[in-house]
Amino acid sequence: MMGEWKWRLFKASAVIILVSMFYALFYVMGGMSYLPRNDKLWCVYGVRPYWVKKPDFTRSQYLGREIKYHGTSMNENSLLGMNLSMMPAIDDPVVKQIALDIKEQIKNVSEIKQASILLCFAQQCVQYKYDIDNWGERDFHSFPINTLAKGKGDCEDSAYIFTALAYHCGLDVITFRIPNHIGCGVCCAGTSPNNKGFWINGKFYAWCETTGTIPKVGYYERTLEDWTAYGVPREPSYTWLSGQGLQDLADEVYAQNKHLLY
Repeated sequence: MMGEWKWRLFKASAVIILVSMFYALFYVMGGMSYLPRNDKLWCVYGVRPYWVKKPDFTRSQYLGREIKYHGTSMNENSLLGMNLSMMPAIDDPVVKQIALDIKEQIKNVSEIKQASILLCFAQQCVQYKYDIDNWGERDFHSFPINTLAKGKGDCEDSAYIFTALAYHCGLDVITFRIPNHIGCGVCCAGTSPNNKGFWINGKFYAWCETTGTIPKVGYYERTLEDWTAYGVPREPSYTWLSGQGLQDLADEVYAQNKHLLY
Protein backbone atom coordinates (compact mmCIF):
# COMPACT_ATOMS: atom_id res chain seq x y z
CA MET A 1 0.00 0.00 0.00
CA MET A 2 2.79 2.38 0.95
CA GLY A 3 4.68 1.48 -2.22
CA GLU A 4 1.67 2.39 -4.39
CA TRP A 5 1.33 5.74 -2.57
CA LYS A 6 5.01 6.52 -3.18
CA TRP A 7 4.65 5.59 -6.85
CA ARG A 8 1.69 7.94 -7.28
CA LEU A 9 3.58 10.70 -5.53
CA PHE A 10 6.57 10.11 -7.81
CA LYS A 11 4.40 10.28 -10.95
CA ALA A 12 2.68 13.46 -9.76
CA SER A 13 6.04 15.07 -8.98
CA ALA A 14 7.43 14.06 -12.38
CA VAL A 15 4.42 15.59 -14.14
CA ILE A 16 4.79 18.83 -12.18
CA ILE A 17 8.50 19.01 -12.99
CA LEU A 18 7.94 18.35 -16.69
CA VAL A 19 5.13 20.91 -16.91
CA SER A 20 7.29 23.46 -15.08
CA MET A 21 10.21 22.83 -17.42
CA PHE A 22 7.97 23.17 -20.48
CA TYR A 23 6.48 26.41 -19.12
CA ALA A 24 9.92 27.85 -18.36
CA LEU A 25 11.21 26.95 -21.84
CA PHE A 26 8.05 28.29 -23.51
CA TYR A 27 8.36 31.51 -21.46
CA VAL A 28 12.04 32.10 -22.17
CA MET A 29 11.65 31.33 -25.88
CA GLY A 30 9.04 34.06 -26.22
CA GLY A 31 6.06 31.79 -26.68
CA MET A 32 3.77 34.04 -24.63
CA SER A 33 3.62 36.61 -27.42
CA TYR A 34 2.11 34.02 -29.78
CA LEU A 35 -0.86 33.13 -27.56
CA PRO A 36 -4.23 34.64 -28.57
CA ARG A 37 -5.51 37.85 -26.99
CA ASN A 38 -9.07 37.98 -28.18
CA ASP A 39 -10.84 40.06 -25.54
CA LYS A 40 -7.98 40.91 -23.18
CA LEU A 41 -4.46 42.28 -23.27
CA TRP A 42 -2.42 40.26 -20.82
CA CYS A 43 0.96 39.04 -19.71
CA VAL A 44 2.25 36.50 -17.23
CA TYR A 45 5.02 37.69 -14.95
CA GLY A 46 6.48 34.66 -13.23
CA VAL A 47 3.31 32.67 -12.63
CA ARG A 48 0.92 35.57 -12.05
CA PRO A 49 -1.19 36.98 -14.88
CA TYR A 50 -1.86 40.69 -15.33
CA TRP A 51 -4.54 41.71 -17.76
CA VAL A 52 -6.83 44.46 -18.94
CA LYS A 53 -9.99 44.23 -20.99
CA LYS A 54 -9.17 44.89 -24.62
CA PRO A 55 -10.22 48.51 -25.14
CA ASP A 56 -12.13 50.17 -27.93
CA PHE A 57 -9.16 51.17 -30.05
CA THR A 58 -11.32 53.52 -32.12
CA ARG A 59 -11.43 55.92 -29.17
CA SER A 60 -7.80 56.80 -29.86
CA GLN A 61 -7.03 59.78 -32.06
CA TYR A 62 -3.90 57.93 -33.17
CA LEU A 63 -5.58 54.81 -34.53
CA GLY A 64 -4.60 54.43 -38.16
CA ARG A 65 -2.37 57.50 -38.04
CA GLU A 66 1.11 57.18 -39.40
CA ILE A 67 4.12 59.39 -39.97
CA LYS A 68 5.71 59.01 -43.36
CA TYR A 69 9.50 59.07 -43.37
CA HIS A 70 10.03 59.59 -47.11
CA GLY A 71 11.64 56.17 -47.38
CA THR A 72 14.55 57.07 -45.13
CA SER A 73 15.66 54.87 -42.27
CA MET A 74 15.90 56.06 -38.69
CA ASN A 75 19.17 54.16 -38.52
CA GLU A 76 20.67 55.98 -41.48
CA ASN A 77 19.98 59.56 -40.48
CA SER A 78 18.85 61.64 -37.54
CA LEU A 79 16.16 63.63 -39.31
CA LEU A 80 13.44 62.47 -36.98
CA GLY A 81 15.50 62.27 -33.83
CA MET A 82 13.64 65.22 -32.37
CA ASN A 83 10.38 63.35 -32.83
CA LEU A 84 11.24 60.20 -30.91
CA SER A 85 10.08 61.74 -27.65
CA MET A 86 6.67 62.29 -29.18
CA MET A 87 6.09 58.76 -30.46
CA PRO A 88 4.85 57.24 -27.16
CA ALA A 89 1.84 59.57 -27.61
CA ILE A 90 1.24 60.11 -23.92
CA ASP A 91 -1.97 62.01 -24.60
CA ASP A 92 -3.64 58.93 -26.08
CA PRO A 93 -6.60 58.30 -23.73
CA VAL A 94 -6.88 54.61 -24.61
CA VAL A 95 -3.24 53.79 -23.85
CA LYS A 96 -3.47 55.90 -20.71
CA GLN A 97 -6.46 53.88 -19.51
CA ILE A 98 -4.62 50.62 -20.19
CA ALA A 99 -1.74 51.91 -18.06
CA LEU A 100 -4.06 52.99 -15.23
CA ASP A 101 -5.80 49.60 -15.22
CA ILE A 102 -2.43 47.87 -14.91
CA LYS A 103 -1.28 50.37 -12.30
CA GLU A 104 -4.18 49.38 -10.08
CA GLN A 105 -2.90 45.79 -10.13
CA ILE A 106 0.74 46.63 -9.35
CA LYS A 107 0.36 49.56 -6.95
CA ASN A 108 1.46 47.57 -3.91
CA VAL A 109 4.76 46.26 -5.26
CA SER A 110 8.17 47.93 -5.47
CA GLU A 111 9.05 50.32 -8.28
CA ILE A 112 11.49 47.90 -9.88
CA LYS A 113 8.86 45.14 -9.87
CA GLN A 114 6.36 47.56 -11.38
CA ALA A 115 8.86 48.29 -14.15
CA SER A 116 9.48 44.56 -14.62
CA ILE A 117 5.76 43.80 -14.96
CA LEU A 118 5.28 46.63 -17.46
CA LEU A 119 8.32 45.35 -19.36
CA CYS A 120 6.75 41.90 -19.38
CA PHE A 121 3.53 43.40 -20.73
CA ALA A 122 5.35 45.16 -23.58
CA GLN A 123 7.32 42.00 -24.41
CA GLN A 124 4.40 39.57 -24.41
CA CYS A 125 1.70 41.74 -26.00
CA VAL A 126 3.85 42.47 -29.06
CA GLN A 127 4.94 39.60 -31.26
CA TYR A 128 8.23 40.61 -32.90
CA LYS A 129 7.91 41.26 -36.61
CA TYR A 130 10.15 43.21 -38.96
CA ASP A 131 8.74 46.46 -40.34
CA ILE A 132 8.94 45.30 -43.93
CA ASP A 133 6.75 42.30 -43.11
CA ASN A 134 4.48 44.10 -40.68
CA TRP A 135 3.95 47.47 -42.35
CA GLY A 136 5.46 47.06 -45.80
CA GLU A 137 8.09 49.70 -44.97
CA ARG A 138 11.81 49.23 -44.39
CA ASP A 139 11.66 51.29 -41.22
CA PHE A 140 8.32 52.30 -39.74
CA HIS A 141 7.66 53.78 -36.31
CA SER A 142 4.17 53.00 -35.02
CA PHE A 143 2.18 54.76 -32.33
CA PRO A 144 1.44 52.46 -29.34
CA ILE A 145 -2.27 52.11 -30.12
CA ASN A 146 -1.59 50.81 -33.62
CA THR A 147 0.99 48.33 -32.37
CA LEU A 148 -1.37 47.03 -29.67
CA ALA A 149 -4.21 46.76 -32.17
CA LYS A 150 -2.01 44.79 -34.56
CA GLY A 151 -0.25 42.80 -31.83
CA LYS A 152 3.00 42.90 -33.77
CA GLY A 153 5.98 45.23 -34.06
CA ASP A 154 9.72 45.59 -33.70
CA CYS A 155 12.02 47.29 -31.21
CA GLU A 156 10.80 50.88 -31.38
CA ASP A 157 7.13 49.85 -31.41
CA SER A 158 7.31 47.87 -28.17
CA ALA A 159 9.64 50.50 -26.67
CA TYR A 160 7.07 53.24 -27.22
CA ILE A 161 4.43 51.08 -25.52
CA PHE A 162 6.64 50.56 -22.49
CA THR A 163 7.52 54.25 -22.30
CA ALA A 164 3.85 55.27 -22.38
CA LEU A 165 2.78 52.69 -19.79
CA ALA A 166 5.67 53.45 -17.44
CA TYR A 167 5.04 57.18 -17.71
CA HIS A 168 1.37 56.86 -16.77
CA CYS A 169 2.28 54.52 -13.91
CA GLY A 170 4.46 57.26 -12.44
CA LEU A 171 7.89 55.87 -13.28
CA ASP A 172 10.83 57.97 -14.43
CA VAL A 173 11.26 56.60 -17.95
CA ILE A 174 13.33 57.54 -20.99
CA THR A 175 13.50 56.21 -24.55
CA PHE A 176 17.01 55.35 -25.72
CA ARG A 177 18.39 55.03 -29.20
CA ILE A 178 21.57 53.05 -29.78
CA PRO A 179 23.02 51.91 -33.13
CA ASN A 180 20.39 49.87 -34.98
CA HIS A 181 18.13 49.60 -31.97
CA ILE A 182 15.72 51.43 -29.67
CA GLY A 183 14.99 50.57 -26.06
CA CYS A 184 14.00 52.17 -22.78
CA GLY A 185 15.41 52.99 -19.39
CA VAL A 186 13.90 53.54 -15.95
CA CYS A 187 15.30 55.30 -12.94
CA CYS A 188 13.79 53.73 -9.86
CA ALA A 189 14.61 52.25 -6.49
CA GLY A 190 16.11 48.79 -6.74
CA THR A 191 18.28 49.36 -9.78
CA SER A 192 22.07 49.41 -9.56
CA PRO A 193 24.88 50.98 -11.61
CA ASN A 194 26.06 47.39 -12.01
CA ASN A 195 23.05 46.87 -14.29
CA LYS A 196 23.14 47.79 -17.97
CA GLY A 197 22.08 51.37 -18.46
CA PHE A 198 23.13 55.01 -18.68
CA TRP A 199 23.81 57.94 -16.38
CA ILE A 200 21.86 61.09 -17.28
CA ASN A 201 22.08 64.26 -15.21
CA GLY A 202 23.27 62.35 -12.18
CA LYS A 203 20.56 59.67 -12.41
CA PHE A 204 21.06 56.07 -13.48
CA TYR A 205 18.54 54.69 -15.99
CA ALA A 206 18.55 50.90 -16.13
CA TRP A 207 18.00 49.43 -19.57
CA CYS A 208 14.65 47.81 -20.35
CA GLU A 209 14.77 45.50 -23.37
CA THR A 210 11.28 45.29 -24.82
CA THR A 211 12.14 42.81 -27.58
CA GLY A 212 13.50 40.26 -25.13
CA THR A 213 11.73 37.42 -23.38
CA ILE A 214 13.15 37.98 -19.91
CA PRO A 215 11.45 40.92 -18.15
CA LYS A 216 14.49 41.87 -16.11
CA VAL A 217 15.25 45.55 -15.64
CA GLY A 218 18.92 46.31 -16.28
CA TYR A 219 19.54 43.22 -18.38
CA TYR A 220 20.84 43.35 -21.95
CA GLU A 221 23.20 40.98 -23.69
CA ARG A 222 24.77 43.58 -25.97
CA THR A 223 27.20 46.37 -25.15
CA LEU A 224 25.49 49.73 -24.78
CA GLU A 225 27.27 52.55 -26.58
CA ASP A 226 26.72 55.63 -28.76
CA TRP A 227 23.37 56.33 -27.17
CA THR A 228 20.90 59.16 -27.46
CA ALA A 229 18.20 59.74 -24.85
CA TYR A 230 14.71 61.08 -25.50
CA GLY A 231 12.67 62.17 -22.51
CA VAL A 232 8.90 62.06 -22.41
CA PRO A 233 7.42 65.51 -23.05
CA ARG A 234 5.25 66.57 -20.15
CA GLU A 235 3.04 68.60 -22.49
CA PRO A 236 2.95 67.51 -26.13
CA SER A 237 3.55 70.60 -28.20
CA TYR A 238 1.91 69.66 -31.48
CA THR A 239 -1.60 69.27 -32.83
CA TRP A 240 -2.26 65.71 -31.75
CA LEU A 241 -5.99 65.52 -32.44
CA SER A 242 -5.27 65.15 -36.13
CA GLY A 243 -1.73 63.84 -35.90
CA GLN A 244 -0.90 66.41 -38.56
CA GLY A 245 1.43 68.47 -36.39
CA LEU A 246 4.02 65.74 -36.16
CA GLN A 247 3.72 65.02 -39.86
CA ASP A 248 4.25 68.71 -40.65
CA LEU A 249 7.36 68.70 -38.49
CA ALA A 250 8.69 65.57 -40.21
CA ASP A 251 8.12 67.15 -43.62
CA GLU A 252 9.80 70.38 -42.54
CA VAL A 253 12.88 68.67 -41.12
CA TYR A 254 13.13 66.43 -44.17
CA ALA A 255 12.98 69.42 -46.53
CA GLN A 256 15.77 71.15 -44.61
CA ASN A 257 18.06 68.13 -44.55
CA LYS A 258 17.29 65.95 -47.55
CA HIS A 259 20.45 67.10 -49.30
CA LEU A 260 22.40 65.21 -46.64
CA LEU A 261 20.85 61.90 -47.68
CA TYR A 262 22.06 61.72 -51.25
